[in-house]
Amino acid sequence: MSPAISELLPAIAALSSADKFRLVQCVLAQLAQEADIETVEALEEM
Repeated sequence: MSPAISELLPAIAALSSADKFRLVQCVLAQLAQEADIETVEALEEM
C-alpha cells in the first residue's frame, strides 16, 4: 500500500527548493506519460 500524502508531506517539506522542483518535474512527467501527453523533452527531441 502506498503511503498517504499526509505521511509524505513532512519529508517533502524538508527537501531543498531545487529538490522540490525536481520532484514536481518527475510527478508532472509521470502524469503526462499516463495521460499520453508529449513532454517538452520529447518535443525537443523531434
